[in-house]
Amino acid sequence: MSFKTFSIVLLLAMCLVITACNRNKKDTSEQNEDQTTTSITTEATTVTTTEEVTTTEAEATPDETEEESEDGEMDISLMDRALLRSVKIDFPDTIIAEITRVSKFAFFPDDIPEEETDTIRFYQKDLSSWEETVSEDETSISIYNHDEKTSYRYTVGETTGFKTLMDEEAHEQVELTENYKGKTLLDYLEGEFELDQDVELKASREKILGRKAIKVTVTTPEEPDASLTFWFDDEYFYPLKFEWLLGEDQYIIHEVTEIDFNKRVDDDIFTPPSDINFP
Repeated sequence: MSFKTFSIVLLLAMCLVITACNRNKKDTSEQNEDQTTTSITTEATTVTTTEEVTTTEAEATPDETEEESEDGEMDISLMDRALLRSVKIDFPDTIIAEITRVSKFAFFPDDIPEEETDTIRFYQKDLSSWEETVSEDETSISIYNHDEKTSYRYTVGETTGFKTLMDEEAHEQVELTENYKGKTLLDYLEGEFELDQDVELKASREKILGRKAIKVTVTTPEEPDASLTFWFDDEYFYPLKFEWLLGEDQYIIHEVTEIDFNKRVDDDIFTPPSDINFP
């Protein structure tokens, strides 16, 4: 497949990853009575930059597994596919994140791309999600209620929104993401996408937001100026950052600036407001 096709598929698939949680952990999180219900705030956040960890190339056998060093630092001995093979996928009960997205991208050949910056607040519990996107000219809310198989979207300040019922195939695809729990990151990349042999996967360890992350870069000789890079959270598989560089000064950079896993989230957040009409 071409790199652009692969990139689009991977980005769409990551939207599903972001909405995938482990239902098996639900009871444990709800039993934690000392956690307070998370409320939605509108305070701005500051952007935290990626702290890179210098690594050196090292040979690794397929059955090697990573461990922390005695002083608690990351083990950076594994690289590339050996590293991806060592990382097991898990999902949190809930996710609360604040995100900055910077994009300069032409969806159509005749478009002249201009840089845009959005800030996003994201809440997820089980397979339902709530997202607020603040752009230069509007603030929009997107809600996905997995139990109802329904997505809602509206613009703040307006009284009419949009409602979309997911078809069974799309609904099941969200749930299928959970099947990768306990498998490796390499299993996911190779299992979900038909990667051509010339597609190169580079992987290394870094830290971002003070958390251990797996940096994965995808490139292909067909489009040497294009690349797709993810920083997956090492514990919960959540993409803390991704950069899609398309060459010719086009890009999409999506970076988490604050993240909390397994904090209590009120179910009411996934119910659309009663004062908005969803025809």
